Amino acid sequence: MLAPATIEKIAAGEVIVRPASVVKELAENAIDASSDRIRVDIEQGGKRSIRIRDNGEGIRYNEVKLAFARHATSKLSQIEDLDHLETLGFRGEALASVAAVSRVTIRTISKAEELGSETIFEGGHCAAQRVLPYDKGTDICVRDLFYNVPARQKHMMKDKTEERVIHQLMGRIALSHPEIAFDFKADGRKIFSTPGDGRLQSVIECLYGRSFFKSLRKLDAKNEPMVLRGYIGDLTSMRSSKDRQILFINGRTVENRALSRAFEEAYQGYLMNHKHPVGIIFMTLPGRMLDVNMHPSKTEIGILNQSLVDILFRQEIRRAVQQMDLTVDLGEKIEAAPEPKKTEAYAESKVPSPKVSEMPSQIAFSAAQGTAAPDPQVQRSFYGSINEDRNRHQKRPAEDAAPKKADQWIKPPSAEQRPLYNEQAAESGRPHLDLTGTRIIGQLFKTFILLEKEDAAVLIDQHAAHEAFMFENLKKKMTGSERIPSQALLVPQAVDVSREMVLQFDAVQAQLEAKGFRCEVLGETTLMVHSVPVLLGEPQSAALLPMWIENLTTGDPELKEKQWLRIATMACKAAVKGNQDLNEREIRKLLDDLMTLENPYTCPHGRPIILYLKKYQLEKLFKRVVS
Repeated sequence: MLAPATIEKIAAGEVIVRPASVVKELAENAIDASSDRIRVDIEQGGKRSIRIRDNGEGIRYNEVKLAFARHATSKLSQIEDLDHLETLGFRGEALASVAAVSRVTIRTISKAEELGSETIFEGGHCAAQRVLPYDKGTDICVRDLFYNVPARQKHMMKDKTEERVIHQLMGRIALSHPEIAFDFKADGRKIFSTPGDGRLQSVIECLYGRSFFKSLRKLDAKNEPMVLRGYIGDLTSMRSSKDRQILFINGRTVENRALSRAFEEAYQGYLMNHKHPVGIIFMTLPGRMLDVNMHPSKTEIGILNQSLVDILFRQEIRRAVQQMDLTVDLGEKIEAAPEPKKTEAYAESKVPSPKVSEMPSQIAFSAAQGTAAPDPQVQRSFYGSINEDRNRHQKRPAEDAAPKKADQWIKPPSAEQRPLYNEQAAESGRPHLDLTGTRIIGQLFKTFILLEKEDAAVLIDQHAAHEAFMFENLKKKMTGSERIPSQALLVPQAVDVSREMVLQFDAVQAQLEAKGFRCEVLGETTLMVHSVPVLLGEPQSAALLPMWIENLTTGDPELKEKQWLRIATMACKAAVKGNQDLNEREIRKLLDDLMTLENPYTCPHGRPIILYLKKYQLEKLFKRVVS
């Protein structure tokens, strides 16, 4: 049998793998303690010290040691409680695991007690405990992480890397609880502070900036048993990585590859190559459908009927994307709003606070009683100084701003005015691009169509518009019940396929013939092709047959993406080109076709089709109005 100390270190290694693991567990404990202010300070990426302070319920003096015992928890009492779990933690492993591989000092006071306590743990064992005055909540400091597990220390990353991971983690925690004011510092530098006003918008603007929030669209959908809320990005917010695809299930941040793939698929046809959509999405599911006990980190969640949830999720995101107005407003591009100053959740005290690592590591204890006498000077928590500084700031007289002259100021048009968007059609699920009543001015450089609609000048890329129309029509032919014309081959062509495809051939033969492939089995791994489909007047290659069979039998999304990419290339080659003359009748026909599309905003390769500039913005550029 292994020694108890060895068992504790091994068990701790499953929960605490890096400094971010400590921050996650302690921050979640602070949230579960009903805190509305949480401050996190780290040094050297959390390797040297991690300090988390909150104003929550606190812990009773005689329960502090018990809280650091393994599997001691007040959050559930039996396994059935997992079905309606409302807290982030539930195993009772976090504090014990943290203490087993570090030096921990915790100061706390319960709301039911008049005095607080300070307790020190080293390597999982209580080294000292004393009574002392403390104001509110809990202050826990973790130093020298993995000091007693040298092998684990070697695998930690550089300080900046660990800091970046903690920064990302704290951002997600702040997003999940906008009602809590979070303050995050690293090596004395303020990283971010959220106001705790309960508005998700405030947290997003604090973390990513106001211009990023402007590129988001509100998500509010319900499809039993799933509820979705949050924000998803428009086409201007696309990124080269998936770092801003953030998903919460029942308030818990999770990683789920199937849902991430469904989110990407919902934007199919709207994205450029190697670009990814963004979203901050809160999903609510019945507790009985979730298994949160799959992994020690609790970021991987098992979902009952995962495939059904994936389908519902993709449908609702797709519906939300289809209802967006994705025309590009050039006025917003020309006059980008400056980044706001990040909101201060905590006023900085003029008296420099001691570093986290300077907290006392040893306490003088009375030999007779085993406890230390309380300090004569009552400690002030950081909450008191915050409130004082905030009140002092509010008492300052406001400076009078000089009003602008009436003849120098013209009220700009409402930002909600969208000249090309039919909101009623969007809400009913119909195509919602509105180009009715437009006046055709002509072509620019024989490549762009110039229109006038109400108070906006509209530019349309004629090639991208025609390409999008042809792509959607080809896609409907390929996926619908309509038969595709075929052309017989003068010399039948043998195509090598897998043995599995030959066995499945009888099941898909009728579907293949409807799409133009007439073929028969020639051998154990060979099909003989007698005819191929004709699309846009061109016979297709017989070599595409294996991909079609695999699509029909497996529904692999990656294969479908390759198929759509090939169709997009065909549409691109067949569409009208740039530097090509179009008469007014041809332009009007193209506009009418564009208004029938599900996605009239981007070509199949993700490039924008429509730009517009409002009259007011033009007048500003020419200094005809001064705002």
